[in-house]
Amino acid sequence: MTSRRRKSHAILQTMVLAAVAIPCVEAGAQSSCTGGATATYQFTGTCSTGNGNCTGTGVGQLTVQHYTLGNNFASCNFVSFTYHSNILNLTINSGNFGSLSGRLPPSLPSTANVTLYDSTFTYGIYSQIGGSWNTNPPQEDFGSSHIWGVYVPPSGVPTLGLPSLIALGALLALLGTILLRRLPRQGAACPRARTERIRGIYWLGPGPRGTASG
Repeated sequence: MTSRRRKSHAILQTMVLAAVAIPCVEAGAQSSCTGGATATYQFTGTCSTGNGNCTGTGVGQLTVQHYTLGNNFASCNFVSFTYHSNILNLTINSGNFGSLSGRLPPSLPSTANVTLYDSTFTYGIYSQIGGSWNTNPPQEDFGSSHIWGVYVPPSGVPTLGLPSLIALGALLALLGTILLRRLPRQGAACPRARTERIRGIYWLGPGPRGTASG
């Protein structure tokens, strides 16, 4: 009887410790995905033909932090999301963020299961790995094909970091020094004009001699 009580007590202790440990683990996972490096992924959905639907494509950029491709999203990964089409513009940030779930596959570009809502669960993006996608009412864009990929800034907007700017400045200074050294000294490249007067003839060298007219 005593042995059974000890065994039951040990099981109860294990259950209590597990119940305490699980929230701690979840809290640790929640805090571990904040901060760290950020990355931006681009959504491009082809608009299907339909009354009131977008035409062409709908394009969005999802920025996340401390996220590894292939892992499931956590809400704390979210930084911002923007979306635009010819009829709809969405912006979701920390001030109106609701939830983020799903995941991006380890290799991009690819379709993906991603669900993102704002705090009112009115706007967002919903894509399925089969290809279909939509935003949310009241003004819904939708289609049967989409792709997620790594966002690449437009090539017409070059970005230079501080090390690159320092290197560029040093290069320009070096080129300036070389050009200054190659410039001729004052008067070195301009021979003095010589004037001769020989029996009424004036000659302004180095041109041919001539007879003075005065």
